[in-house]
Amino acid sequence: MKMYCEFVGGPRNGQRMTVEEAEKLTAIRSADESEARARGGWVHREELDNRPVFDGYCGPMWDGTRRWCGEECGVLRYETWEVYDLLSR
Repeated sequence: MKMYCEFVGGPRNGQRMTVEEAEKLTAIRSADESEARARGGWVHREELDNRPVFDGYCGPMWDGTRRWCGEECGVLRYETWEVYDLLSR
């Protein structure tokens, strides 16, 4: 499944890009929790392993699947901490 990143708030507000494009913008990655998951640990979902992490944004967060350009795509959501706080109330 093709994966996309969507940004809410901050300088990237409204941007959507493929994970491959996002990986070119940052060297930081989310943790790979596959071993803990295999042992039954309480960790984030598999789709969030080894994904780009952006300074000033909370995420990656799983935002479900959407149908774009005739195919099912996964969406990783990135929110500024301000947006995250507002939406968490």
